[in-house]
Amino acid sequence: MKTSLLTIKGTKDSEVELPLIFSTPFRAELIHKAFTNLTSHKFQPQGRHPTAGMDVVARSNDPPTGQHQARIAKMKGGGGGRQGQAGGVASVRGGRQAHPPIVDRVIFKKLNKKENKLAFCSAIAATASKDLVKSRGHKIEGIESFPIVVTNDIESISKASDIFKVLEDLKLMKDVERLQARKPRTGKSSLRGRSKKVGKSVLFVTKDASKISKA
Repeated sequence: MKTSLLTIKGTKDSEVELPLIFSTPFRAELIHKAFTNLTSHKFQPQGRHPTAGMDVVARSNDPPTGQHQARIAKMKGGGGGRQGQAGGVASVRGGRQAHPPIVDRVIFKKLNKKENKLAFCSAIAATASKDLVKSRGHKIEGIESFPIVVTNDIESISKASDIFKVLEDLKLMKDVERLQARKPRTGKSSLRGRSKKVGKSVLFVTKDASKISKA
């Protein structure tokens, strides 16, 4: 499997043979499984206080009407705002949760080593498919060969202005500008710290930590 080797001016220099990893079959369900498992590693254990919702003085036998009829415990109090209201049990105002989360729950998902390796190789191989890249929403008009391989001259660039010039010559600026059109989300997601959705665009893969990382 071959692809075009491009210069920083966007012209074709020659053709190069791609590594064997790009011949891995595309497994969308395996990639999604690996992604969800890795996302679970960011979760934190959470739980509730053992006596949450039960720190109240409530009795079910006052007045003493007998034990033949089920009665929800009522709060005591000398003229308080919640005097006579139900409390200390689930399904009432200010009561405990029926099934609260526990810290012993296993929230870290695991994945077999072979599945993880195959998902990683499949995700890399997917970058060589123009249809798959376009289906992700990337703007790739005018680009013929995938993945985009550039000569080693790009590693010597250290200025952001020069990088933008190279992206323009490689016809990648439309995909970069696509991220600037994102609007902040509103509603519950914004209140819970998810107002911005970070987009994905160009990823530079170099041999080592070159000057391009400073641009």
